[in-house]
Formats: sequence, structure tokens, C-alpha cells
Amino acid sequence: MTVDEIQRALAGIAAENDATGRHLKLASLVSAVFRERDIELVVVGDSAIEFYTEGAYTSGDVDLCVMQSREPLTVRLRQQIMGQLRAKGGPRSWEVANVYIDILGSFENLARTQVRTIVAPFGEVKIQ
Repeated sequence: MTVDEIQRALAGIAAENDATGRHLKLASLVSAVFRERDIELVVVGDSAIEFYTEGAYTSGDVDLCVMQSREPLTVRLRQQIMGQLRAKGGPRSWEVANVYIDILGSFENLARTQVRTIVAPFGEVKIQ
């Protein structure tokens, strides 16, 4: 994504009145930016419940784990990528477009259910 595309996306996310819509758009944008670096993220925890229930339950933040990556997600790489989004904070908890987002460690999937994919405004969002 170009700098202009990211800035337009961030403005749209900040202007979104619906919390679940804002969270989904942000998860989509963050996933897209990480995907450009060959890092696949997955939404987990309360954030996944929020998307599964279509907002009947609303999380206070967006939680993401690394599902797969060609290289380790070092603190420096995480800061570089999140810097593209004008994120504040770190190294794992960030504020982007007035939403808190946590980029956690590796995804540990013991569930028998498949990871689901949601089509969102800035690309696919994987949820578990």
C-alpha cells in the first residue's frame, strides 16, 4: 500500500462510528501492511468473538497473532511496520486511529476448527 492509501484508510477508520466496523477495518489494514512483508496475522481472543458475533460483543481492542512469517517478527521489524500506520506505543501494544491493537506472539492453534477468512475493506482478515 502506498503512503496515501494508508492515510486515506486511517482517516476512514478514525471516522467510523461503529466500533466493530472500526475494529474490522483496522484489522484489515494492519493485516494488509504485514502481508506485504510476507507476515500473515490472525485475529484471536475477544476480538475474534467480536467479529463472530457481528458486534453483539465488543472488545476494547484488536488482538492479532503471527500465523506465519518467513522471518522472525523482531521488535525492530514490528516498529517499522507499525510506523507505516503512524502507530503510537509498542512494542506489542499500539494505538492506531484511536483504536488499541496488540500484535502478540506466534499463533498457537489447538482448535479443531479452521481459521476463517473475512473479506474486509483493505483485504482479508483471518480469525480464529
